[in-house]
Amino acid sequence: MTGVLPAELGNFKKLQQLDLSHSKVTGSVRASIFNISALQLLGLHLNKLSGTLPSNLGRGMPNREQFLYGGNNLSGFVSASISNSSRLRVIDLAGNDFTGSIPESLGNLEYLEVLSLGKNSFFSDSTFSFLASLTNCRNLRVLSFSDNPLDGVLPTPIGNLSNSLLCFEGDGCKLKGVIPQEIGNLTRVTKNRLFSNELSGHIPNTLKCMLNPQEFYLQSNKIEGAISMSYEV
Repeated sequence: MTGVLPAELGNFKKLQQLDLSHSKVTGSVRASIFNISALQLLGLHLNKLSGTLPSNLGRGMPNREQFLYGGNNLSGFVSASISNSSRLRVIDLAGNDFTGSIPESLGNLEYLEVLSLGKNSFFSDSTFSFLASLTNCRNLRVLSFSDNPLDGVLPTPIGNLSNSLLCFEGDGCKLKGVIPQEIGNLTRVTKNRLFSNELSGHIPNTLKCMLNPQEFYLQSNKIEGAISMSYEV
């Protein structure tokens, strides 16, 4: 499919899945799409969509399970009302130009499994409150916020993230300070990306608590000291 999204899409009130990914869709996102209450999957990633998302995002979409908008040219803020789509399992907004703070309300999404926010212009407060809020998402398996100018210190609540977490990506975010010891609580993480930041200090000895680490990227930081033999896997 090429061209713009037809306004008539909003008339299909019983539509449950709409996937137009990897197409050449242009123009803005039709507001009428967000009024299809039966829609579970909305796949529009890897297109050429521009404009903003509605300020009441999430309202009127009680059945939405997957929100796939990555790889477009979307901008503006992501409203805290997104959590009104309480059944969301997958959110992909990576590769756009969103700005503003990452909504803390994401922590209300109890079924959330994948959150991909990389390559945008999101920022955070000094306490990384969005990260603390995600500790409520006990099904979270993939968390990616790479390449956003977050400019802060990783908080200790990182250790309270889901025991299901397998992938943690925070590279290229201007992260400062030391890597908290609590990161070792993420025992099931196999992929950890924290490279191209301004992290300092030593590699936490708690990393030995990780059960099956396969990828751990720390290059282009200010990490000091020797690597203990206990880190070998």
